[in-house]
Amino acid sequence: MSDAFTPSSFLALMLALGALGVNVVVGEYSTGLIRSTFTAVPARGAVMAAKLVVVTAVSSSYGLVVIGGSFFATQAILDRKDVGLSITDPGVAERVLASVLMAPLAPLVAMAVGVLLRHSIATISVFVVAYLLVPISLSGQTYATAVLGHLTPYRAWMRIADIEFGSQPHPWPVSGAWTVCAVWAIVAVILTVVVVKRRDH
Repeated sequence: MSDAFTPSSFLALMLALGALGVNVVVGEYSTGLIRSTFTAVPARGAVMAAKLVVVTAVSSSYGLVVIGGSFFATQAILDRKDVGLSITDPGVAERVLASVLMAPLAPLVAMAVGVLLRHSIATISVFVVAYLLVPISLSGQTYATAVLGHLTPYRAWMRIADIEFGSQPHPWPVSGAWTVCAVWAIVAVILTVVVVKRRDH
């Protein structure tokens, strides 16, 4: 499984999709079109909810194609050496699903940051640091940094995908990793929809 979708691949995909989420929100702020949009459709929350739905659908489809294609391509190659896995093998579908579901999470978080900051460079910088760089830099050797790492989507994906889990000194359950991802998604959606209702544009 680790050959199908590596941590480096995960980071590259999250960065690309995060940029998509930033552009969807900040693009209108930078050009001033957001005022025209909210003038045409005064229901700001509904506008942002529609954006969230579209971004989630597009990024999920993209993630399914990229990750599904990566899995089946690598397993076809590995199968020639009799070490390939099937999607029906125990635990395989869950790991593939976790990787696919990470695809929409990145742009959702990026959209929430974009609504808060409303500036492209600042939004991308904060997203990259908080979503990608901090989880990578946190050491899993001490309890405090391990717990902080467990609160990030990157480490949650690592746990669900079972990458290097056996070598971690502070293990945690898969259910906790799924919960972390769900909380990030819910908070991102709430922020994106609520903040636009309470701020002048």
